[in-house]
Amino acid sequence: MDPVTVGVGVLAIGFGGYTFFLRRTDPSKLKKLKPMQDRWGAQAGLIVHTVAYSLIPVAFGVAMVFAGFSGVSSELAPLPGPPSEYPMAFAERDCGPADGSAVVIYLVNTDLDGDTAPYPHVRISVWRAADTLGGQTYRWSDGENSIGAAVRCPEAGKCQRATSVTLHFRAREPDGAIPGYFDLEFEGGVSIRGGFRAAWRHRPVYCG
Repeated sequence: MDPVTVGVGVLAIGFGGYTFFLRRTDPSKLKKLKPMQDRWGAQAGLIVHTVAYSLIPVAFGVAMVFAGFSGVSSELAPLPGPPSEYPMAFAERDCGPADGSAVVIYLVNTDLDGDTAPYPHVRISVWRAADTLGGQTYRWSDGENSIGAAVRCPEAGKCQRATSVTLHFRAREPDGAIPGYFDLEFEGGVSIRGGFRAAWRHRPVYCG
């Protein structure tokens, strides 16, 4: 399930239902209704307003809820904010286990100083080329997989692997930044989730 998409759908359904309710109980609160009726006539204006402000939002909302429960993300919905403990992110090219193209994303709380990510940080590796990530959702659980790995490192030498990962990427931005959102779970009931806009770091990496 994609909670952002489901949330957008619920809001759209709520808006359409609310305008339908007001149209029947207190139409004076609908500021667009009277201008539409003045332009197209009382009945035609009512029909246009009903379609535009009730039927279309409800239909859109139902589609979004269905898509969200099916795991499809809405690219129109705003990204969730980043977690407070990791407000910044950057990404760079990496090599996968078989020396194929990969991307690593670091979630950090301070600017990068040099080539090493500061502590604490979260490191999410996806064993796919950067230009193929847009629009993709990846999920994996602890254990062997062919997608990637995620760890949180409160300090050097003390990193903990995520037991459950959900990761969605949006289209790459013109400056190379990679936006998306994630939901990570760790042993002990620790969860880290939120949105990110990972600035792209150009670093020469040679795989294979």
